[in-house]
Amino acid sequence: MIYIHFPYCLYKCHYCDFNSYKTPLATIPHDDYGAVLLKEIKLREELFQQTGNHFFEKSNPPKTVFFGGGTPSLMRPNDVEKILDTLQNYFLPSSSVPEITLEANPKTINKEKLYEFRQAGINRLSLGVQSLHDAYLADFGRIHTADEARLAIQDLAESGFSSWNIDLIFGFPGQTFKEWEEDLREVISWGPPHLSCYALTVEEGTPFVHRLEKKLIAPPDDDLQAAMFELTE
Repeated sequence: MIYIHFPYCLYKCHYCDFNSYKTPLATIPHDDYGAVLLKEIKLREELFQQTGNHFFEKSNPPKTVFFGGGTPSLMRPNDVEKILDTLQNYFLPSSSVPEITLEANPKTINKEKLYEFRQAGINRLSLGVQSLHDAYLADFGRIHTADEARLAIQDLAESGFSSWNIDLIFGFPGQTFKEWEEDLREVISWGPPHLSCYALTVEEGTPFVHRLEKKLIAPPDDDLQAAMFELTE
């Protein structure tokens, strides 16, 4: 797999410890960051050539390319296309069509942008819904509402992507078993080819941990999370 990281977010979720940074949309350094990504790809290819590393031989190309973050759906589609063209030159033979996934926040996509990402070469989209209950979305720093997530799911389902995914999180403090079941049933009704369901975890240094330490919220309940996991299966 080739992983491309885009570290910028409009807001950093309270449970997130990824390498990501809250950045106003107008100040995201698209030109500079895009340039260094292209430079990094070229430097990696040169390094592999110098060291005799055959991991990226064109006779055995990577099966997947993944744009993660941060919020890669804030990227400009033409920048994504440039990156994919550069990868094609160095690591991907023209006969190879790998799975190329881009992570997206529901607040940052619409039908037009989904079309532009497809034109740029993205063939799989992973939508970070996390919950369809506004209370949990707001409390944990998600920038979208439940209705905005529903609209994004509808747009994605109608976008022409044959492969797409919905991310969900279970075990929010206060979340009930019934609420998780409601989220699952509604999301499944859209017919996504794939679901990624994660138990909420406690990561050091996050606002979530600080709130736990001050006893402002309760920690995730292990038994309830286990029951939710079994329901998901």
